[in-house]
Amino acid sequence: DPGKEVLAKYKGFLKGMMDLRAGLSSTKDAKKVLELIQSVKTPEALEELGIKLTAVGEWAHGTHVAGLLLADLPKAELAIFRSAWAGEARLYHERGPTDEELAVERKNVEDVAKFINQHGIRVVNVSLGFSMDYVEDALRHEGDKYATAADVKARAEKIQEARRATWKHVFSSCPNTLFVVAAGNANRDILEYADTPADLDLPNVLVIGAVDENGDWAPFTNSNPERVRVFDHGVAVMSLIPSGEKVPLSGTSMAAPNAANAAAKVLSLAPNLEPAAVKALLEKTGDPIAAPFNGVIINEKKALEAAAAGAK
Repeated sequence: DPGKEVLAKYKGFLKGMMDLRAGLSSTKDAKKVLELIQSVKTPEALEELGIKLTAVGEWAHGTHVAGLLLADLPKAELAIFRSAWAGEARLYHERGPTDEELAVERKNVEDVAKFINQHGIRVVNVSLGFSMDYVEDALRHEGDKYATAADVKARAEKIQEARRATWKHVFSSCPNTLFVVAAGNANRDILEYADTPADLDLPNVLVIGAVDENGDWAPFTNSNPERVRVFDHGVAVMSLIPSGEKVPLSGTSMAAPNAANAAAKVLSLAPNLEPAAVKALLEKTGDPIAAPFNGVIINEKKALEAAAAGAK
């Protein structure tokens, strides 16, 4: 919780900040945030502002995602998992995780996998991701440890591989659960840039890209013609934030729970479907995206009709 004072001052910048995270820098709300940033006079004040704005974003993100995941599922039960080490809240944003913190992250996510299996959870939304360039940017602030570009790259690769192994373990440990993973918001290929866990190819992992209100790829969405075949709406998507207000936010973090919601509804009608079958059904019943883009947009109505017909 950022605290009442921070929320009172900066909550109005939430949409613009999330637009900027998604690369939507030309929106009215994004420009308002950029004007605020440009008004800051010192590096210290800029750092403090960044921490406060990010805290507001983190405060809103999980509730917004949960609202999309639970929409029109009155009997659904929600479990909330946090995967990250403390620094991922960006309070310690100018360094990378230590080996000890990565080990804690691994232990935490292993506990998540145990919880999933113990409670028979069928769908897990994964609106998160880790990228090499993000880690490298953080490590460059640790010049005493990583003096050269090669040092930074080597450490970032080790961190990425640790996180990739962590998430592969979780997905593999829960074969009866469908994990719906946000593709990411950097407008790039998830395999070329090794964005994880979106780059993992497993039968119970569905990676979701974002489309806009016109059904075109969102300008920020990550992609890959083989791995990101299914898309959902991720631009100005309305959902709740902790204050009880509804706010339109953008990102594959919003597209993923929209897709996870559809998957949960499919399983409510056809509970015997395995994760790979749910993935196939959502892709088969989706609406093709017009060229030059590829993939399909989830068509919930068609998906539920197919699930109901197959369950008879």
